[in-house]
Amino acid sequence: MQLEMPEGFEHLSSDEDVEEILRLAVRRTSPEGATLRDRLEMSADELGISRQALAEAEQQWAAKKRGELDLATEDADRRLFRKMRFGDFVSHVGSYLAVNGFLVWLDMRGDGHLDWAYWVILPWGIGMVCHLFALFGHGQDAEREFQRWRRKRYRKRD
Repeated sequence: MQLEMPEGFEHLSSDEDVEEILRLAVRRTSPEGATLRDRLEMSADELGISRQALAEAEQQWAAKKRGELDLATEDADRRLFRKMRFGDFVSHVGSYLAVNGFLVWLDMRGDGHLDWAYWVILPWGIGMVCHLFALFGHGQDAEREFQRWRRKRYRKRD
């Protein structure tokens, strides 16, 4: 029995449409309890694809999938690394403001002028600027630091 489509109606517009229709057909015709491997092999047989060609295509697909996972994992790690570095910087800013605010208060408490607090504020401020530049760095040092962080993170995981 062949189903007829209305005249002028074309429902196939991409390879994804073809793949989805075939996927649905395989599900409908698969015996009850068939494994994914059984369904793959039955589909290949029906399409006239040899076992050798199927095995090669499966290996190629697996390699591609591993590569995608590796790239996705690295991208997620980079986002987490940047987020952690930004958190460290915010913590550093908080410490800078709290400690130096207290030192300025101590220094000004006596005669109302800054006499010595700037000796802490200025060098630490230079360090803050360096930390800020390092936060947005994209050179070899930043990449090296990311790779070191990533190795350490996966060592802890295992």
